[in-house]
Amino acid sequence: VEDLNMYIEEIKPGYPDCIARRFVGNGWERVSIEFELNAKNFLQHKHDPNYCDIIVCWENDWTDCPKEYKLEIVELKSLIKELPNREIKRPTKGQKTVDEEGKEKLFLKFANENTKKLFYKANEILLSIDEKVWRNFGEKYTSYYSPQRVFTYLRMQKTGIRVLIFNNGKKMDGVRNQQPKWGIFRISSEKDLNQSENIWKRSLELIRESIMNNENTGWYAKIEEEEIEGNSD
Repeated sequence: VEDLNMYIEEIKPGYPDCIARRFVGNGWERVSIEFELNAKNFLQHKHDPNYCDIIVCWENDWTDCPKEYKLEIVELKSLIKELPNREIKRPTKGQKTVDEEGKEKLFLKFANENTKKLFYKANEILLSIDEKVWRNFGEKYTSYYSPQRVFTYLRMQKTGIRVLIFNNGKKMDGVRNQQPKWGIFRISSEKDLNQSENIWKRSLELIRESIMNNENTGWYAKIEEEEIEGNSD
């Protein structure tokens, strides 16, 4: 649940399974969650979609879930491939988590001054695209959320920034395909930032569209079969 930027607030004996809070950048939204092995089991169990926000399932076999249900489907089978392996350690009494300032220093520790300036300008652009966009520092990558899901990652390099971008398989100027739904580009100087801003804006539109359509958006996600067939006609 932590990897989904959530924490469980209440476990319920009936439907839905639990109430959680999800961080969306400017605060925590309250969400109702139902857990299913396969997403379509939600239908078989005759659950009322009006009382659920998110289905968390192992496999999403309900890609044609009606939009009027306003259900978000999280497929763990795709998501788990992206999660880092965590070392299990004995808890230490009073141990503190690293705050965001510490994470930022860790993220930037190998960058030179010019690259740091590029990052801060890129960061300013990303956070100003939409008030709902928020950032999460990591040791290797800093991720930016839509706010529900990541749409771009930044990784510092000695002479620039490596950018991973959600493109849902669409062509974008200056972006090289890396995975079926993700591309890659590089920021080497300030002149690259104007084009980068346009790419990020388009990516944000695409990730939100995919969420509405209950599509997988992870690094290993594949293009939906219907879309491939439609493009081949």
